[in-house]
Amino acid sequence: MPNYLQLLSSGGSDTPDELGRLVGVDLTDPNFWSAGIEVVDDLVSEAEALAAAQTGSL
Repeated sequence: MPNYLQLLSSGGSDTPDELGRLVGVDLTDPNFWSAGIEVVDDLVSEAEALAAAQTGSL
C-alpha cells in the first residue's frame, strides 16, 4: 500500500516506467499488456452477450 500511495502522490512527475516500478509493474513486459488486453476483451464479450440477451441478436 505505501508504494501505491507513493504512486498517487507523485502526480505523474516520474516517467511511466518509473511509476510502474513503484507498484511492481514492468511496462516493457509484453505479458503486462497482453493481460490488460485480455481483461478488456473479456469485458467486451460480456457486454456483447448482455446486449444480445436484451435484443435477441448480436
